[in-house]
Amino acid sequence: TGNLTFAYPGKYTVASTAVTDSNAQHIVVTALGTILLVQNYEEEIPSGLLNVMFDKMVEEAKALAFPIERTELSRKISNGKTMKGVRAHYKGGDDDVTIDITVTPSGKGGFLVLTMHDNYTSPEEKQIIKLFWETLALKDE
Repeated sequence: TGNLTFAYPGKYTVASTAVTDSNAQHIVVTALGTILLVQNYEEEIPSGLLNVMFDKMVEEAKALAFPIERTELSRKISNGKTMKGVRAHYKGGDDDVTIDITVTPSGKGGFLVLTMHDNYTSPEEKQIIKLFWETLALKDE
């Protein structure tokens, strides 16, 4: 979009779609369930979506009665912006999942960024998340 850059392994594809006239979504999902998701909001303030997204992402774990840990999160990205949000972590069955949901603080518009991975997964899958966060750069509109 010109307002968003990040790196990811070339064997994956970024799927991009215009959700609405003022909202675009970019996502990479691996076969093992690692997710990189960036939503660009031109008119809405994405911070209002943190709790909604958190609840949606832990819905299944909650139904399975897995204990869900919620912590506050702050991440500095490659172009110097600081994103704030929440981390969800749960363990149960064959899952040990970490989900980070962050937003850019801006008056009108901004970005919601979500990453998700299973801590039991391969080192290669963990590198996808690491590379994403090391290279993510966002420019508010």
